[in-house]
Amino acid sequence: MIKLSRRTVLGAAMAGAVPLPASATLGIQLRRDVATFAAFGEHRSGGEPARNAARWLAGRLGALGYQTQMDTFPVATFTDPWVKIAAGEKTFAGFVQWLPPRNQWPDILTGPLVDLTKGPSKPGCLALISQPAPFSAYWPERLNGVVAAASEAIAVILAVDDPLGGLFAYNRDATLPRLPVPVLIVEKAGMTVLKNAAEHDKSAAVRGAGSIQQADAFNVRATMTGTGRTIVLSTPLTGWFRCGAERGAGVAALIALGQMLSSTGRPIELIASGAHEIGHLGMQRAIANGAADPQKVAVWCHLGASLGATALDESGGPKSVHFMMANKLEQDALRTFADGLGLQRLPGTYSSPGEAGDVIRGHFENVIAFTGVFPGFHTPADDGRAIDSVRLESYCRFLGTHLPTYL
Repeated sequence: MIKLSRRTVLGAAMAGAVPLPASATLGIQLRRDVATFAAFGEHRSGGEPARNAARWLAGRLGALGYQTQMDTFPVATFTDPWVKIAAGEKTFAGFVQWLPPRNQWPDILTGPLVDLTKGPSKPGCLALISQPAPFSAYWPERLNGVVAAASEAIAVILAVDDPLGGLFAYNRDATLPRLPVPVLIVEKAGMTVLKNAAEHDKSAAVRGAGSIQQADAFNVRATMTGTGRTIVLSTPLTGWFRCGAERGAGVAALIALGQMLSSTGRPIELIASGAHEIGHLGMQRAIANGAADPQKVAVWCHLGASLGATALDESGGPKSVHFMMANKLEQDALRTFADGLGLQRLPGTYSSPGEAGDVIRGHFENVIAFTGVFPGFHTPADDGRAIDSVRLESYCRFLGTHLPTYL
């Protein structure tokens, strides 16, 4: 556990963030914080951008008067999950799905292409799989059987039907068994090239130089003392690619709500969890280490994926889908807020997905969580432009007044 000095906190608060003028609106602050978060780079666990983002966030919260700590824990991480795939004269990027069978990526893999919709896998082939549009960030159970059936292939190449045609990578728990063969993610356009080549009995080559190594991941914890029962806010810090809208919106809202709640006189605890995309390791660690005592917590609000990520809905393509989950959905204020924003209301149970499920299984009395998916979710295209700052501000305004009502 690293305690940050006030000097370190204030220095980090200034790094990468422009001080806001007194007249700046909450919407401007939210947009700037989303942009700052996205600008750090790819936020996968254990990487330098994730480390820098954690330090920046600790600095922002410390500057608001919170006592901040960075909890460091080891994780396995990709040094470079990107590969190049060549079929004939066409070359395009691929991404290694977590967790591959070996720690070191081969310099080159070459084999015939086999479209698994047209026939079974063959020994030594590159097997092609297409997956319907994503409704979840998590590796689907059905793919385990598909990949297992292609275990004699030298690699499986997978394209998910992302609404924008992007390269979609799944979250997958690091504690699960390794995939039996390497699974490489490509864009839809790349899969079209590969399937056309497969129809003509062509081969392809995959080149890469990445590896898996141990590195540090970080949870950021910020606390403020007060009287009464504690208000807890949490959000994940990491994910595949830049996750500007997916993760940046929750981080920006955490900062804004931390500022709004700091004047309530209540005990406040803010948790930003690392290692989200590889099994919620940071959140599980925070709960296991007693980051918050269920008996002393009035309400826990989890700011999950894609808050306010509706700005791309007017492009004429697929729309975003957003959810509110609570273990006490009957509250009028929650229902009114969710219905006003068009959020689908879900009951929070022990089997709930995501980090909200981890919190509920931690026996906390009142849990509220938000999540969603949008065009470009979990792809390299997510640079934060999907955020509607007016909508994101509405989350903050509502929660800033609603959360203190839990006593």
